[in-house]
Amino acid sequence: MSNFVLETWTWYGFMWLIIILRLISRTLVLRSIKKWQIDDFLMICAMGPSTVAMVGLTIITHAGSNLLNPVSHVALTPEDINKRNHGSKWVVTVEQMQILTIWTMKSCLLIMYNRIT
Repeated sequence: MSNFVLETWTWYGFMWLIIILRLISRTLVLRSIKKWQIDDFLMICAMGPSTVAMVGLTIITHAGSNLLNPVSHVALTPEDINKRNHGSKWVVTVEQMQILTIWTMKSCLLIMYNRIT
């Protein structure tokens, strides 16, 4: 297991810890899960694309992508080409999931700041 994969999944676990603690805090403050507001549910929904992004990053780490150093002339076997093709498709998916996660979190913050002011 590479350091990148280890750091990725450590960060993923940390994200879940923060979200769970936030939801516990909101439940204690509001005294019921039924009183959660839209930003609480958006926070949970944001973890869906984040999970897909983490899985995709792990796949890209093992499969590779079309990112090659143009200076090095590497002979790729058909199996390597297929793996890199698969990894390159995951790159697009991961980028889209990162965008979706970021904008979902931004909307959570806007709703939360609106409630404060």
